[in-house]
Amino acid sequence: MLEEIKADRKVTVRDMKDIALDVVDIQARESLPTMLRLTMTVAKEIQGPDRQRYFEAVVVLERWDFKFTRESAGAAIFAMWEATIASYLHE
Repeated sequence: MLEEIKADRKVTVRDMKDIALDVVDIQARESLPTMLRLTMTVAKEIQGPDRQRYFEAVVVLERWDFKFTRESAGAAIFAMWEATIASYLHE
């Protein structure tokens, strides 16, 4: 919703409500394609049952609509993935 508000008009109460209720993760939508491409190189090294689970997660992420809702498996996988990456960066 925030993307749709143009700078040349005043923000209304309705706009603010829509922004507050918007569950689309813009950062995920922009970063996920790159993350998926980069992780495909890592996927070659995964062995055993983890390999199948990894590719199942990738399929879920590829089909994800970028909405963070309680029912969204893609949102859960992305959030876990993002937290894991952040923990490695802070080590």
